Amino acid sequence: MDTLPDIPVQVGSSLQEKAKVYSAGFEGGYRQRSGDDINSIRGTATATWGNITKAQKDTLVAFFKDKKGVTAFLWQAPYEDSPRKWTCESWQPKPKLAGRFSMTASFTEEFDL
Repeated sequence: MDTLPDIPVQVGSSLQEKAKVYSAGFEGGYRQRSGDDINSIRGTATATWGNITKAQKDTLVAFFKDKKGVTAFLWQAPYEDSPRKWTCESWQPKPKLAGRFSMTASFTEEFDL
């Protein structure tokens, strides 16, 4: 499995996790909850690159285009101990001054085998 190119992300990159929960309501306001399955907590992340070269931007764009939003890749967030599997369906490069770029990409955690 491919790994996201080693171009450091900004500290402001974020990770959010959400639990998928089934809930049944009962009389008297009681509820019973259970997790959806063994992978009931899925992460989403926004990776941000703040000041990258055109070559770095082109490398990232080519990587995401090659994956077409369907092929998972490994990426380790800067504040995590190990990489996870992700897909990327959207990314946005923006030109800055002096031939530099900023870029954001939205990742969804995957649990494929």
